[in-house]
Amino acid sequence: MFSSFYAFSTFFVAVVVLNLALMMFLGSKELSARMFAVAAFFDFLWLSSIGWAYLVTDPALSVLGARGTCFFGLVTVWMLFFCSLFYAEDLVFSRNIKILLFFGIFVALFLVYAKDILSLFGSPFDSWIKEQTIVSKTFPTNYGYVGWYFGTLMDVWTMLFYVISGCFVATLYQKYIHQTDPLLRKQTLFMFLSMVVGLSPAFLFNVMFPVMGNFKFFWLGGILSLGWVSVLGYSIIKQNQMNVRTVTAELLVVVLILIMFVGMFGV
Repeated sequence: MFSSFYAFSTFFVAVVVLNLALMMFLGSKELSARMFAVAAFFDFLWLSSIGWAYLVTDPALSVLGARGTCFFGLVTVWMLFFCSLFYAEDLVFSRNIKILLFFGIFVALFLVYAKDILSLFGSPFDSWIKEQTIVSKTFPTNYGYVGWYFGTLMDVWTMLFYVISGCFVATLYQKYIHQTDPLLRKQTLFMFLSMVVGLSPAFLFNVMFPVMGNFKFFWLGGILSLGWVSVLGYSIIKQNQMNVRTVTAELLVVVLILIMFVGMFGV
């Protein structure tokens, strides 16, 4: 019962984030807005994988969902880092930047599925390969959903998640400090605050606590994503964040209200 509630609550937030991604992508031609839309789309996939991990009862499928949270979570912060580089800057999306971007996605893919990738080629170090994983298996908890045992690569994943997140938040903060245009400075402040609001719950409830074996508040990380969506949505409507068209923003509000009513009375 509780796992279904957590799952559908997370799916609802995922749909809200997906709407934000579509609004950013369709409502602005700025490169930073398009990249942020892609990052928000991966955040949608991250939230969906959390909901999936709650909803399924099969241990293998639950592990698959947990691995998905690791992959999509790392790719999300990687995309946000690139968004911070292009934010309020007239930069060119060069070939080298594209290579670096896709290299980071490949690293995330390898980290999460290293055991499966290495086992395809066979190796005399099979016993070593078995330990090279992020999520190994599930275990029952007292909270209505399962928890997961982590493998040796989880430490590497955690370090990358914190370092990349810290880099892009620091980049936004530096741009806020050195911004001289009053409107851009205010927009940068709202972007910085929305990212801090969005990342703090993920830091605590989806990374730090689970690594220490505490899954009691794991579900909060996804649901509290509504905080950064609200801050950024306000900035889009009131501050013309990243030049997203107001008409598109107003349409998003209508769509979100409809989704809310469907979620309340249609499920």
